[in-house]
Amino acid sequence: MLRPLSAATLAAGLALLPIRPAVAAPGATGNFKLTYNVYAHGLRAMQMVAQLRLTPSGYSIVLSYHTTGIANMINRSEVVSQATGRFDGARVVPDRFDSQGYTRGAQRHSELVYHDGDPQVVLQTPAELDRDPIAAEATRGSIDTLSAVVLMLHGVLDGHGCAEQATVFDGLRLSKVVATDAGQVQVESTDRSPYAGPAQRCDFVANQVGGILHDDDEAKSRRPMHGTASIAVPQGSAVNVPVPIRGGFENPMLGYGNLFLVKAEPLD
Repeated sequence: MLRPLSAATLAAGLALLPIRPAVAAPGATGNFKLTYNVYAHGLRAMQMVAQLRLTPSGYSIVLSYHTTGIANMINRSEVVSQATGRFDGARVVPDRFDSQGYTRGAQRHSELVYHDGDPQVVLQTPAELDRDPIAAEATRGSIDTLSAVVLMLHGVLDGHGCAEQATVFDGLRLSKVVATDAGQVQVESTDRSPYAGPAQRCDFVANQVGGILHDDDEAKSRRPMHGTASIAVPQGSAVNVPVPIRGGFENPMLGYGNLFLVKAEPLD
């Protein structure tokens, strides 16, 4: 996947990043589908679709994205990722993470399964031997990028705010994430999204600490990647839980991507 989804899912993962884990609340149940457009340099560069199914005991989430316009001509990407997990008291416990599609010039497929909270890479094609290895102990207790989205939604829903730290592992890259609560903001109206109004703002920074490509500039790869997400119930839709309605994130390909929720709807 693109770096922002692996190092951070940002609101693009959905400029979304992990914050405080929280117990699943009855208000967080439901099935819904969220469609986002990402703009860079004033042009639409990517579309993302997230499908979430939340129950008091567990969750599943599917995120698909594809580049559009000039971004598609320069660096085509089309990826589908999915994760399942359960709630254990105050923790989110991933069960499985799978990501496959065309990105970085090749068809790629990664699959992780979790045992006692620790990820095991069961499939990685093609093998990326040109990365620095990541020790198993470094990934213990880490979460995948999509489970991180679920953690954020529950954290905001339960009123815990955004302040937290987490380790994110996608099978290739290991990142340390710090999220901070930026308080309440007013999301302004725009013709790029029908959703606006008061929102909880969460800022985050992600540092890749493992799985650096050998041909990359290491200092550049380790450079902090910043982003933000504004989370609110999308008024006028049938979705009644807080979701990211606006966001932004740094991206090595796009520069800075601005994310807009364009549709929120129930999922059959």
